Amino acid sequence: MSELSQATTEKALREIVEQAKARWDIQRVSVIHRVG
Repeated sequence: MSELSQATTEKALREIVEQAKARWDIQRVSVIHRVG
């Protein structure tokens, strides 16, 4: 995975987490992203 692709993925995951936290009463979130 290129650094650009990794940065894009991390940004998208952060946005998904923020959207979920805004929508539901979420206190903690764990994200596991596997490559390969």
